[in-house]
Amino acid sequence: MRIFKTIFPLIVMIMVMILSTIFSSAFAYTKQWPLHSKGEVRYLKMIKVYDISLYSPNVVRAETILNANVSKCLKLDYAVNLSVDKFRLATTKILSRQHSAEYLEKIKEPLDAFQQAYKPVKKGDSYSLCYNGRNQLMRLDLNGKNLIEIKSAELAKAYLGIWLSKNKPISNPLYRSFFPVNRQGAL
Repeated sequence: MRIFKTIFPLIVMIMVMILSTIFSSAFAYTKQWPLHSKGEVRYLKMIKVYDISLYSPNVVRAETILNANVSKCLKLDYAVNLSVDKFRLATTKILSRQHSAEYLEKIKEPLDAFQQAYKPVKKGDSYSLCYNGRNQLMRLDLNGKNLIEIKSAELAKAYLGIWLSKNKPISNPLYRSFFPVNRQGAL
């Protein structure tokens, strides 16, 4: 009985560490991977919706950031409350602007599953959208709590492309803050 009292707290501590690692891996990416850049997204150029940070263990370049082997994580820190309907509307609008209907049909199943995982946010909440290039796993977390994981490089390319694609991103100033133009005019 005495050994049980000594070993039991150790077993509990190990289980908590394992579970916290499993359930907060997207949050861990934002702590372990280097921060490459920050920006903000505004509505009508006046209302700040969120601050956004780009993390990656890889070299971050505009021409390779959406490649399937490049791991990356976006952390969005909200300055306003937003409903699930607003997320879906914005996502649909931007993806439709960036991609053909045929392409969107190709990723419909994982995209619908991803959008079903959305939760409303309050000011101060944080979403993390992380993609692991090794196992092609796309993950969505809200305040460090996993909402969904989907194995799909195409979903990651399209969804993270909302912010990281040079093709009609959510915000051109944000895109330029992520990928500044050098003196010769190249990205």
